[in-house]
Amino acid sequence: RNPDDADLLFSLALINRETGDNLAAQAYLRQMIDLDERVDEAHYYLGRIAEDEGDLKGALYQYKQVKGGRDFLSANNRVGRILIDAGDVEQSHQYFSLLRDKQPEQREPLYGLEAELLKSVDLLEASLAILNQGLSEFPDSSSLLYSRSMLGEEMGDLFVMENDLRTILEKDPDNATALNALGYTLANHTDRFVEARDLIARALVLQPGEPAILDSMGWVLYRQGEYEESIKYLRQAYDKFPDPEVAAHLGEVLWISGDERSAMEIWQGALTKDPEHKVLIATIKRLVVNALDVGH
Repeated sequence: RNPDDADLLFSLALINRETGDNLAAQAYLRQMIDLDERVDEAHYYLGRIAEDEGDLKGALYQYKQVKGGRDFLSANNRVGRILIDAGDVEQSHQYFSLLRDKQPEQREPLYGLEAELLKSVDLLEASLAILNQGLSEFPDSSSLLYSRSMLGEEMGDLFVMENDLRTILEKDPDNATALNALGYTLANHTDRFVEARDLIARALVLQPGEPAILDSMGWVLYRQGEYEESIKYLRQAYDKFPDPEVAAHLGEVLWISGDERSAMEIWQGALTKDPEHKVLIATIKRLVVNALDVGH
């Protein structure tokens, strides 16, 4: 009845992709391009299909055709990921530099995207250089400041971490994400527990029930020696968001409290979902191996 309805074609393409009929999905997506309707989305999903089938050259071509819309950053994330995974870090950088010139309205998020890609493969200095470049152009960018603060924490530069988060909070005192990040990092890496707890408490008022903030509150309570109260918050966080890092925290407090069986159950459950999670593995090694060494 409606052979040229791009919305119906797109729905059919997604359904066929889900059921494994990539040929039909590709046909519907190409029909959308021929009709000049929802073209960016069509190219993005053609890229996804090509990548799923191992055709990385075809995937790169399709992703690069995405000129805007909601899939623009996702498509370029895939471009960067394919190039970096192939060892073409310099080519990836050249691509993003050119793209920022072609798409000036997307310059700020593209700096953040490139930095995140570099960080994901432990190219931390290169990631920092990109963020510094981005912030030289967009000094008030909360997203770039936050990214650099988290990178600073990972690189052990707590001065950068704290300075960038406080810059965000000067402009936006009710930024719950920044409040929580600063509070958690202070609790995790310093002995400024009272200050950390106040920051996290402010974040929790702004976003009650948010698992990341519940986890932070549980962690600062643990650092202050309030184990029973800590476990309450960490259990709430884990029930809402069974993340490996939350599991690491909950397991540690249970272990230190003497409930080693429950700790092991939490850790084993998390390991089945993410057997290579760095924080989780480091926590288990630190506590269990040390206990075995003492016992031996």
